Amino acid sequence: LRDGEIAISEANVVAVIHDVGNRFTRGCLDPKVLRLLHLYPYKHSVLVLNKVDMVKKKRYLLELSDRLTCKRLTSPEKSHREDRTKLSEEEVMKEVKKQSGWSNFCQVFMVSALEGSGVGEVMEYFLQYARPGQWMFPETVYTDQKPERVICEAVKSRLLENLPNEIPYNCDTQIEMFNELRDETIMAVVLITCPSMRIEKLIMRKIRTIAQESEAELRNTFMTQVVLKLVLQTVEK
Repeated sequence: LRDGEIAISEANVVAVIHDVGNRFTRGCLDPKVLRLLHLYPYKHSVLVLNKVDMVKKKRYLLELSDRLTCKRLTSPEKSHREDRTKLSEEEVMKEVKKQSGWSNFCQVFMVSALEGSGVGEVMEYFLQYARPGQWMFPETVYTDQKPERVICEAVKSRLLENLPNEIPYNCDTQIEMFNELRDETIMAVVLITCPSMRIEKLIMRKIRTIAQESEAELRNTFMTQVVLKLVLQTVEK
């Protein structure tokens, strides 16, 4: 959550990507997202409704847009004003409990990342409001994080994609071995610690898929060959 606060404080434009394919959660913004928006109400923000291809009744998308924007959009010029009174953490949480949407969005986009529809409009919008600035890192640097952390985060993301409900959040990942060979191939072993044998068995069914998807993501990140092994262990709480 702290990483989110740092990112939004430094961003020129904040995009809230909302999954409309999930009928259980699409009716309101995530409380953690609403909290960040309330902490930085002057930030230029937009709402991106993703997976619109999964909604059969397109009229519902308009109704959902009204609900998530509180039937109001703000101009980018007004959103940049920082003279609004900042709320305390307690005041923010009270506001979050009362609301399901955010009234300071500047624009709403409806996209299908799977089909590619609407993505171009989002990119054009970002380019329109991008501000010139110096590169924070040389062009040869792809991340400021250590390789070991990048690997663990990649495995965590694949756990989230492949496992249901709270299971990924109850597991811990850590590097057991990291080695970079002379041909620049990266070899790594990641230990996944599970809170129970039941969860370990559930992950075991998907472990080959998780490993393969993690490897593919890491090859794109590091731009080199990656050999990844996942090891499971259970530590009963």
